Amino acid sequence: MKEFPPFEPSQRQTARARTETVELADLKAFLRAHPSALDEDREFLSLLTPPAFRSGDNVLDMQSFLITRLKSQAAERAAREVQIKKALVADTLDERRMQKAVLAIGAARNFERLIDTITRVLPQTIAATRVTLNIERPEGDAGELAIARSAAAGPIRILAAGAVDRLLGEEDAILGTIPGGEAPQFPPEAGPIRSFVAARLNFAAGAPPGLLAIGAKSAHRFSRDLALHRYIFLSRIIEQSIRLWLDLPPD
Repeated sequence: MKEFPPFEPSQRQTARARTETVELADLKAFLRAHPSALDEDREFLSLLTPPAFRSGDNVLDMQSFLITRLKSQAAERAAREVQIKKALVADTLDERRMQKAVLAIGAARNFERLIDTITRVLPQTIAATRVTLNIERPEGDAGELAIARSAAAGPIRILAAGAVDRLLGEEDAILGTIPGGEAPQFPPEAGPIRSFVAARLNFAAGAPPGLLAIGAKSAHRFSRDLALHRYIFLSRIIEQSIRLWLDLPPD
């Protein structure tokens, strides 16, 4: 029988085998260093999955992993859709509340009824615990007139001079939380107020600035997801209504 010499791979074949071995070792090292790569990149995982069907523990484990991963992603998408729907419903409800609030303010037939609507009716209308009107302590005659007529008509809180700017800075309105539950813009009998919206009120030139404060017992009622522009709009309606009823000059 004829004997054949032992097989000796060519230099090209040897280099290719060595390169494939190095690349495979690099891939294994990468996976060891980044164990979450398969979980974060489905395309990466699909590239490692054999295209043909095979039976065996490894293939079965990978199929199980893929199924679990797909189920998890489907659950995450469903949860996001639920959150989006809830946000849309809450946004629509908040808009309807604001519309009712504006209509209630417009329906006031005198100044006393306007103040009563703002401080007593609006909390129920916009699902808040307390709504207060705050005015800084006046320094001039125009301010004295506004304060005197307002305080005589309803629950108006007097703030120290500069309090509005200290709270709002350069913003027209802010929202936030009150860890202690007490703030100067709300009366003590309001109970603990955990979250609030505060909006600037400019009644007239020379008059002290005012502050519309809306508070809630829940720390989540006025959150960062709130449409703050609606409450700025509400403050503009209120300041214009007060200006008209008090016959104050425009700002």
